[in-house]
Amino acid sequence: MVMYSPETKSYNRIASLSGHTDWVRDVSWSPTILSKTYIASASQDKSVRIWSSSDPSGQKWEESAKLDFPEVAWRCSWSLSGNVLAVSTGDNRVSLYKQKLTGKWELMKTIEE
Repeated sequence: MVMYSPETKSYNRIASLSGHTDWVRDVSWSPTILSKTYIASASQDKSVRIWSSSDPSGQKWEESAKLDFPEVAWRCSWSLSGNVLAVSTGDNRVSLYKQKLTGKWELMKTIEE
């Protein structure tokens, strides 16, 4: 991740999120008013990784979950409230996930076409 500094008029890297073993196809930042923020990334390696941070500077992130799929994960998108993650995959499915109070991510519904 990079952040723009108006003082220096340049971009500085503030964090690197690693873990995927192939191309990252999409990245989505959750819109939230909560103290914790989330980033999801969809990859050619057939997974979506979810990172969370409570750090206002955005420098400290931890991986919250890794969601595995039978096909390539093409896109990921958060609901407007930031509590539901939609993932589209190469098998023409959209899967909806929500974080439980235990911290685990639960599959709520899969839509097939």
